[in-house]
Amino acid sequence: MEDSVSQAVLRGRPWGRIGILINNSLINEIIYVTCKERFVVVAINNVIFVNVYLPSDKNQDDFEVLCRTLLDVELNLDLCYQSMKCKDFNVIVGGDLNVTLNGNSRAARRIEEFMYDWVLIPCNRIITGNLNYTFCQENRQAFSLIDYFMIRKTYSYTCRLKENIIIDDPRNLSDHLPIKIKILVDFCQKDNIDNQNQNTDGFKPDMIDWAKGDKMKYYELTRRAIEPFVNRLNELKRTAAELKQLDDSVFKSIALNSFNEGSVVYSNQSVMEAGMGIIHKIEDAYNSFDTFIIEACNASIPMKKTQTGKFWWDNQLSILKESSMISLRNWINERRPLDSTIYIEKKLAKSKYKNYIKCLQFHK
Repeated sequence: MEDSVSQAVLRGRPWGRIGILINNSLINEIIYVTCKERFVVVAINNVIFVNVYLPSDKNQDDFEVLCRTLLDVELNLDLCYQSMKCKDFNVIVGGDLNVTLNGNSRAARRIEEFMYDWVLIPCNRIITGNLNYTFCQENRQAFSLIDYFMIRKTYSYTCRLKENIIIDDPRNLSDHLPIKIKILVDFCQKDNIDNQNQNTDGFKPDMIDWAKGDKMKYYELTRRAIEPFVNRLNELKRTAAELKQLDDSVFKSIALNSFNEGSVVYSNQSVMEAGMGIIHKIEDAYNSFDTFIIEACNASIPMKKTQTGKFWWDNQLSILKESSMISLRNWINERRPLDSTIYIEKKLAKSKYKNYIKCLQFHK
């Protein structure tokens, strides 16, 4: 709008405006805000709200504007995610997309890619709306569904969507119908954030650095431990088989740890004691094997500090990063085409790289 006003006299309506209204009680929970010409992003506690207005895909210039807008939105979503203390977050996107998502247009496909990258699903695919259109011009008999709300496509969030209604009110003078959704939102309380990040300010245990470890040495040490362990189990198995032949019912009661003195007659106390001894020896064998594995790990695999740096980084992430960089360079060398297979490959490679980073950060 600012560009249109600065270039010439404003005639008609170049495009609509966007905004997000927030209750005053939530002011202190806001952690991120950005306002651009075609979108607004606001992060409140662990929920990211996005209001977006996309151009209709009438020509190549419109499609390029659409792609740039979505890329800019993704950049701001990344910044929001990095600024959050609570990693369990939701994203709620709403706005005029100027395209029907069920269609096969290039604009619809590009928006579906954006939804795939951020694990989003339109609310009307969870709860079917009362109307099948949001744009309405009765004099032209033009009806289409081009306005949407989207939320994270995970069970913990989709099950919280309680209402999805398209409001057809005669007092509405716009050719777009408003959409109302009702979703339950659980903000991260301070105690929960402290629990999730309890290692951030305090002690962080070291982690095994498999990437720098001597794996061949580790394999050899564990092989030496497995061989006597298997032999020991086979020996105990043969002893147990001999006991079973002596008194099958008594041995079964021992193995199942279910002693019913009213139904089992302990005719041979020595068999009973021998069976219990086998159980204890099996437990000792497993405990010894566990100890030997730990010692083998300490002797061949170094530990890495988790207090600093990207301690969660692994070889798979390096491979995904390299693949993403290669696809990006290929796209740039082809002069950045937005409607091509090479662009889709770049997006998919970047999506896999980003999602794996989030997975590692969340679980470690």
